[in-house]
Amino acid sequence: MKKQQVKYFEEIKSSEFDFSNIDIQLLINTLLDNIGHEDSYIRDHLVYEILAHVFHDQILNETMLEEHLKRFIGDEFLFFDLNNQYPNSVLKRSFTILQLVILVYVHQRDSVINQQLISETFDKFLIYYSKEKVLTGYDKTYGWVHAIAHSADLMNTFMDVSWFTEGQIEKMFDAIGKKIKIEHHFYMFNEDERLATALKTGLDRKLVTHDFVFNWIDDMVQFDENIPLPNDVIIKNNVKQLLRSLYFKCIKDESLKDVVHKLESVLVK
Repeated sequence: MKKQQVKYFEEIKSSEFDFSNIDIQLLINTLLDNIGHEDSYIRDHLVYEILAHVFHDQILNETMLEEHLKRFIGDEFLFFDLNNQYPNSVLKRSFTILQLVILVYVHQRDSVINQQLISETFDKFLIYYSKEKVLTGYDKTYGWVHAIAHSADLMNTFMDVSWFTEGQIEKMFDAIGKKIKIEHHFYMFNEDERLATALKTGLDRKLVTHDFVFNWIDDMVQFDENIPLPNDVIIKNNVKQLLRSLYFKCIKDESLKDVVHKLESVLVK
């Protein structure tokens, strides 16, 4: 990215995101070209923040929001290079997810973007989430990668969509469980906290039954006893961290006291 573009982005941020007298579509195109930029300052503090304000601040009409959402959930962004043939392509996928968080929130806040497209976004996101192989939280060269933490943020937003059903919330619980129960990567950058936040939001909807939650917890602590070291320690600690985080998010919620007792019983064991 040219220094002139960086300066232009910095000026927009310094103006507190005043988009008057700006060619908004040209700006969006430039931002999208850099959504997965390898420089963490450009990616996190300029491109992400400016683009988030564009989608959040009621600048675009519903048709434009839907057009961008459709583009985001296609091969160009969310499903870009899932086989990781290009270096750091996960950055594009991961920071696309953060823009999906904004768009789903705007749908809920403003009753814009049709429900069918939101449902399609949900279904495609779960497919993406199951296939994402790059689980890195932080890289010392490229900064925050965080595809799983950003996915947790999106699930938290989906959990709060008013018309989502019990079945959709259950799908997110199951997806989180499968992604946590892996033996080749130890989550160490607060992924458990952000996933637990999503789970708590789902519980607060009062749509899933306690029986479902209890069975989900029981499944979380069932392990293949033949997993060798150190993989068995990795998977057990991933699960332990998630359940602990969920426990502490629920502990003061009187309506979830049965869930708290269930979590407590498995954590003690």
